Amino acid sequence: MSHLKFCLDTAGNEVSALAMYNAGTGKVRSNRTPQSTLNYVGKIMSYQDTLERLFEEQVASYYELQLSPSFSVAYKK
Repeated sequence: MSHLKFCLDTAGNEVSALAMYNAGTGKVRSNRTPQSTLNYVGKIMSYQDTLERLFEEQVASYYELQLSPSFSVAYKK
């Protein structure tokens, strides 16, 4: 987890951080990121989108239905 945090702090965005985590900081900084790493990052980002969508559909919507009309929760992506 500390290495992932380092990558997030160093890269400045999630995509680059995941690439650094997988391939190494040097490869990403020198534009030598392997295709396998780019595929890895794509799968992770797709998985994140799926989890957020499922959360909205199954969890957030459930609690919105359970709340009284005077109180609502807004989920922001």
